[in-house]
Amino acid sequence: MLDPQVMLLAQQFAGLQKRISQLERNQRASMGPTSVAAGALTFTDTAGTPQLTVGQQPDGTFGAVSVTQQAPAQPDQPLAGPGILGIWMYWDGLMADGSAPRLDYAAAQVHVWAQQGFMPSTATLQGTLASAGLFGAGNLTAGTTYYVALVAVNQAGNQSVPSAYAQATAQSVPASIPPGSVSGLQMQTGTITAAQIAEEAGILGSQIAQNTITDGNIQAGTITANSIASNTITAQQITAGTITTGLLAAGIVVAGIVDGTTITGAQIIADGSSGEILAYSAIPAPGNLIASVSAAPGTDAESNPYLSGVASYANDGSGTFTQMAFGSVTLGNSTYPTEATGAGFAALQTNGSLLLQASGGGGAGVVGAKLLLNQDGTYQANGAMTGALPLVRTDTSVNSNANLVGANRLTAIWTIPANDAAAGTVYEIEMPWSCTMEGQSHTLGLSVDGSGTYTASDSTGGAIVSAGNGLNGTIRAYLMITATGTSGTYLAWVDGTLREQGGNALFSNSACMGQTPVTGSLNTTVSHNVRINSTWSAAATGQTVSGYGSVLTRKGP
Repeated sequence: MLDPQVMLLAQQFAGLQKRISQLERNQRASMGPTSVAAGALTFTDTAGTPQLTVGQQPDGTFGAVSVTQQAPAQPDQPLAGPGILGIWMYWDGLMADGSAPRLDYAAAQVHVWAQQGFMPSTATLQGTLASAGLFGAGNLTAGTTYYVALVAVNQAGNQSVPSAYAQATAQSVPASIPPGSVSGLQMQTGTITAAQIAEEAGILGSQIAQNTITDGNIQAGTITANSIASNTITAQQITAGTITTGLLAAGIVVAGIVDGTTITGAQIIADGSSGEILAYSAIPAPGNLIASVSAAPGTDAESNPYLSGVASYANDGSGTFTQMAFGSVTLGNSTYPTEATGAGFAALQTNGSLLLQASGGGGAGVVGAKLLLNQDGTYQANGAMTGALPLVRTDTSVNSNANLVGANRLTAIWTIPANDAAAGTVYEIEMPWSCTMEGQSHTLGLSVDGSGTYTASDSTGGAIVSAGNGLNGTIRAYLMITATGTSGTYLAWVDGTLREQGGNALFSNSACMGQTPVTGSLNTTVSHNVRINSTWSAAATGQTVSGYGSVLTRKGP
């Protein structure tokens, strides 16, 4: 039987072992995502040999770097063939045992040397192949047999043993190459340089496939104007936007050099007092200049005069032209399309006014009638008096008042628009009328806004209104605005004439109408209507008055 102390010690060791195992399991379960600060992890194979380092590398960079000491497998034997002053080789991209390269494969070095069984080195290295494909080695000696071997390299930089050797003999350039013997695929990149292309070499443009030579293959300054034969390059062979102003030397393109139908550009400049752009209806000839752009007036080589600014001309011999220059627009009709004052024209001037001038009919310098429309709406005739033209409206309706005592309309209702009036504007209504009297007096006058009262009026009475007497007359009603705005004011009056129907006009059977002007208030910021009304002093059978149309005239500013 074991000593109790020994048994106790054994139990304690067993308990410690369980606790250590549980602690290790807990650490693995709770570890989760971890990081390595300023260090690296090295992965080894089952033998403990390092294969991969992940983290910070000896040069301070970070990454996953293969550090295996294992060499790649031997590449498969390449194929080789002759070329002019060189040889070519082909690799199928497999290893010698027919397998694909391992995942850490980097490239296959191509080694070429003129000795069988040579040992690959930096002196024999011609280049590399990343995968299956062709490789050409140039600048070799014609007639010499060259041997080719491949060496596989992995990501750790380890090299395989050389592949089985292939061989080929470099050929010389024959004195005469039959047409079609050398294709583009048989020429190594960079073999033909500018020094090998000369005029005496006999290479023609017809022998170069389309798009073979691009602008990236042509050194700046190689092709000069003297190297391009006449008519070799036409507009159809130049891509839009290829030739820009920065590529044209000063003075190369002048008048007579460009012979085409279209010139397209973001900017075409004609500068200086002698710079101009002229357009013709056909080939340049006398009488067919139809447009010009020039800083100054002048005459073209065909004796066609042109104006300054932008101008167009009728080529029918009439001399009609349109000119935009120095902020003005001029429409003219003259056989002298110059800035001479004798031209008839309409011009929108720089201050916004419009000038109309008729041709004097006597050639250059003979001025006709002129009318100037100012910005404020006034006119000036022949450089003299300035004022506003009257605006006239007419109405032909006939309106009557047969025995009505209240104010009744005899004319159209004329509207004065809001803000139409200025201080000094006069609105005049003129109406011819006739009536049959029956002993009652009769009133005619101006009413504003349909009021039953009169703004200004005059009455006819006395012996001339005896029963059965007929009268003819004309009345004019005036409304002059003396101030504008919401507190505007006016001056109103009437005048006119009347006479008995039949017989001669005598002092006893005719009279003048008139009234002392009256004043009042009128808000000119809103619209109003005006008319001529009629009122009989009392009803009487047979009395009637009729207005035969009316004329509204607006005068003044």
